[in-house]
Amino acid sequence: MRQVAVAQQCQGTGIGKALVQASEGMARRLGFKKITLHARETAVPFYLKLGYSIAGERFEEVTIPHFRMEKPLAEIG
Repeated sequence: MRQVAVAQQCQGTGIGKALVQASEGMARRLGFKKITLHARETAVPFYLKLGYSIAGERFEEVTIPHFRMEKPLAEIG
């Protein structure tokens, strides 16, 4: 996933969480041990709730403030 945002009127419906979980599942199946992302500053609380941690200083990407975030991926099975 890259440059993804859920429309404001659809936020809180589980769409974003489902997208993140699908991405994490794919990464696990491909053997990745950690997932990293660039989160818009306004989305940081969302990712914190999903187990991500901030892994760097605030920066701008496509003129929007972001933070690099990461999460270790547990083994399946």
